[in-house]
Amino acid sequence: MPNRHGCMQTSQRFCGRVGAATTPLPRRRMRRFFQPNLESRGRLARGLTALACLIGGVIGWRFSAWLGLGLLVTALFVAFEALRGWCVLRACGIRTRL
Repeated sequence: MPNRHGCMQTSQRFCGRVGAATTPLPRRRMRRFFQPNLESRGRLARGLTALACLIGGVIGWRFSAWLGLGLLVTALFVAFEALRGWCVLRACGIRTRL
């Protein structure tokens, strides 16, 4: 509701009504962004990919610390996706097979 100058109050501009309480709009958007969007096949594929990256990271560490570190970080992120049931590409609107 605008005030007497025709401006919206800050709390009304950045918040949306959810029942009787208000929730900041960025928080609602982030909650929607992080909703699980994978089925069991996709979770299994990402779990196996995380395992492969983990093994590759351990082996790659012998050749280059940067290669090993990159693969280990990738393995951690893909494992997070598999455990959470969430894919960052799907959350951004990119269609994936699994």
